[in-house]
Amino acid sequence: MNFLGENLLPGQIGHFFILLAFVASLISTISFFKASSNNPSPDNRTWLLYARGAYLTQIVSLAIVFGIVYYICANHLFEYMYAYKHASLELEPKYLLACIWEGQEGSFLLWTICHAIFGGTILAARKTSMVNGYEPALMTVLSLAQAFL
Repeated sequence: MNFLGENLLPGQIGHFFILLAFVASLISTISFFKASSNNPSPDNRTWLLYARGAYLTQIVSLAIVFGIVYYICANHLFEYMYAYKHASLELEPKYLLACIWEGQEGSFLLWTICHAIFGGTILAARKTSMVNGYEPALMTVLSLAQAFL
């Protein structure tokens, strides 16, 4: 049932990107695990490239979800329970960002974004001697944690 003035599109877009991020985290977990075998082969390289692509898809999806939640809170779309509970018309715009992680769902989103940044840092530093060779194993664990979050 739709009501006049209801904004359902942000929620539908956010739902799609949450599912996309979840599927991408599962794919990246499996792919990084497959790439972490000890023998170097062309198959490992293919799995690693596939895993990196899935992880980057997850990072982009999470950024879009964060933007949508901020949009919902900043525009006071109170048809969404999260905005109804955590955003207020009395809040100044600078505090609307903080209302995103005020609730449990927002805290999980914040932790997921932090893990995505950590993983992106590992992917960016893969040529350094500290991470070289450990990337598939590190990213397997990090991607699995992302899937649970």
